[in-house]
Amino acid sequence: MRVLLVDNHQLVRQVLARVLAAEPDLIVVGQGATGQEAIDLTRQLQPEVVLINVRLIGLSGVDATRAILAEFPGLCVIGMTLVDNQEEARAIREAGAAACISKSGPLKDLVAAIRACPRRPTAISTPR
Repeated sequence: MRVLLVDNHQLVRQVLARVLAAEPDLIVVGQGATGQEAIDLTRQLQPEVVLINVRLIGLSGVDATRAILAEFPGLCVIGMTLVDNQEEARAIREAGAAACISKSGPLKDLVAAIRACPRRPTAISTPR
C-alpha cells in the first residue's frame, strides 16, 4: 500500500517512515509537514493511505482531510493525535478519516490501522 506521511515534526515523519519501510507491503511515497502539502502531495503522488497529524500549523489535519476526501472520496485517511484525545479523534472521523491513532500507542496499532484500510484501486481519480 502506498502511504503518504503528514506531520509537522520531521523526527516523527522520519521514525514513521523507517517503521513502515520495514513492512514488506507498505511503501512511503512521500512526506509533508502542512495541511496544504497533504492536499498537494495527495494529488501528485496518489497514495492509497494518508497518515495525517490532526494538529498541523495553518490548515489543520481535520480541514486537510475534509479537502482530500472531497476530491478523492475513496482514499483512506488515518488521523494521528499526540495523546488519546477523544475530541480530536471525533473531529477527524467526522471529516471522513477511517481511524484515529494515538502517537503514544504501540506502533503495531498504527500498522494494523493502515492494513485495515480498504484497498480500492479506483480510489484515486484524475481531477477535472
